[in-house]
Amino acid sequence: MEVLEAEKLLLTIYNANRLKILLTTEEINSHIYLLRSHYEIPFYYTFRFNPLPYSEELVEDLESLRYGGNVSFGSPIIITDKGVERIERRKEDLKSLSERIEKALTEMSGWDDKLLFQAIYNTITI
Repeated sequence: MEVLEAEKLLLTIYNANRLKILLTTEEINSHIYLLRSHYEIPFYYTFRFNPLPYSEELVEDLESLRYGGNVSFGSPIIITDKGVERIERRKEDLKSLSERIEKALTEMSGWDDKLLFQAIYNTITI
């Protein structure tokens, strides 16, 4: 079964919240970019840099998740009960992808801002 980009974004927020990693609206772009480029997790957002990665499509999906009641409007981004239910309904379909995202987020959680910035720019200069 196909996994939509917004659903992968929600899955990332779900895993981040479970791991007690609080992502702000600004940080989510950098983390999704690294999940795609550094960890080769299939996100298909287009990014531009100024100086950090930014994806208009990702922000639109985040807003859709917010207006759909799946995540909070504030920052940091918190998954709602409705968002948790949506992910848990597809838990088996999302298991492999969820494990990959969780492993990557766990590794990134130990990075400070400088290391995160270096990782981003290492992926675009290789």
